[in-house]
Amino acid sequence: MILNAITTMTATEATATTASGTALAANADRIYAIFVNDSDKVMYLRLGETAVQHEGIRIAASGGSYEITKDNLYRGEVNVICEEADKVLMITEGVS
Repeated sequence: MILNAITTMTATEATATTASGTALAANADRIYAIFVNDSDKVMYLRLGETAVQHEGIRIAASGGSYEITKDNLYRGEVNVICEEADKVLMITEGVS
């Protein structure tokens, strides 16, 4: 068996708004995550902090993405913000 192999993948979505909100809760078992912007507006992620417009990890509109892998592993809360309300952020998380 490969150490830290993904045993479960879970797909969810978060609704990004003009205020910081939780996109993905902290998970001590996380070993992978991908965030895909399924909207027409840019979104910003912050790891473990309140998301702020034009700061942090920028996810381009219409399919922009950000991955958490073994090379940049982060298991804390991920927050999101968008310049317009009710925009969809697709998330897939892998755990061991």
